[in-house]
Amino acid sequence: GRRRNCTVLPKVYSAERKLQAVQDYLAGKGKRISDYSDDDILAVELWANNLPRKVLGYKTPDEAFGAEMDTIFVIPSNQIEFYEVYKMVTLFNCFSFNDEWYLVEMALTIPPQEIEFNKIVVPEEGVKERDWQTVLAEQFLNNDGTERICDLYETPDNGVSDSRVAFFIYKSNSHILRTPYGQFDLSDAEEVPDRLKDIIEVDDDYM
Repeated sequence: GRRRNCTVLPKVYSAERKLQAVQDYLAGKGKRISDYSDDDILAVELWANNLPRKVLGYKTPDEAFGAEMDTIFVIPSNQIEFYEVYKMVTLFNCFSFNDEWYLVEMALTIPPQEIEFNKIVVPEEGVKERDWQTVLAEQFLNNDGTERICDLYETPDNGVSDSRVAFFIYKSNSHILRTPYGQFDLSDAEEVPDRLKDIIEVDDDYM
């Protein structure tokens, strides 16, 4: 997935120096921890969990955790979904569609019918949960993301086992996308690629 770049934090590898960098960033400016927003804290968390560590063979903590989970768990079939939620997302792209909208593309290892679009939101400090930005104009794509496989807001037939979907999110003051499958950074949005420009449909009633 895409991650926020915390350039204020030096690229250090020892646990002691990394802890000191976090402390310097959060507390070294004469501020209390309560002065920082959830986005600020999450940015540090994302940075720390995606920083290659020498002690891990230059893997990131996220990568090492995923590899370790694969080796230590023998999961009962009725509990697989619970333990494997962390690796349901195999692709995450965020594009700046225009001045008002992000276009998000995700690939997931679950059928389209199981995607909980109503739980994909952008939490915003000081805004009631019911008013958080959520998904608009979801549309399913083929495996390589070059064609739509059904109409806007429709769900593919039951024969589709994995999902590749695109949808719009309104740009707000927050840049964290919260989903049942993990949290993702929207702040480093790229230009919409040519493969999507001609196939993505907008909802003219809302956009």
